[in-house]
Amino acid sequence: MSFLGSPHTVLKYLFATARMQSSIQVARKVRWNDVNALSVFGCPANSVGDELALRMLRQLLEGTSVSLNIAPGKMLSSEVVAAVRQCGCRVICIIDLPPSAPSKTRYLVKKIRASIPEIKIVVGRCTPPTLPDANPELIIDSGANQVASSLLEVREQLRQFALLTPPEPEKDSVADSPRTGV
Repeated sequence: MSFLGSPHTVLKYLFATARMQSSIQVARKVRWNDVNALSVFGCPANSVGDELALRMLRQLLEGTSVSLNIAPGKMLSSEVVAAVRQCGCRVICIIDLPPSAPSKTRYLVKKIRASIPEIKIVVGRCTPPTLPDANPELIIDSGANQVASSLLEVREQLRQFALLTPPEPEKDSVADSPRTGV
């Protein structure tokens, strides 16, 4: 038996540490003004590993103009669509780590694209170079805008969307208030 215990114990420790760190990160301010940050909805496709990868991605995005909001795991596709609509995000990032088949991700992408056609969808199928994903074109054909093979690639794609996506228009308080006089 190793010093750290079973792989399951190590994964539980890493996940608990990531949860604590994410709680601390929520309390921190993004270096950019929150109004200017591109709000991205992060969705794990299958496992705890996908959720952990999203937490790692959030750390990679610190100090950028991207704010990643991570959904809890094990959500139904209809719950994901409802949550994306509720949060008002214009970009969704789905992380799906192999060896899981990409069929659930393709289904989720199709549901999101049909329900919210204007949203940008980035899928991370993060694999080591020795195990490239068989066919990322199938995910793009399902409606994804981008498919990345590493967390660094996902980060760069989200940063590009942040540069190309104008900030949400703010409500004009003068236009919304009733006019007096004249």
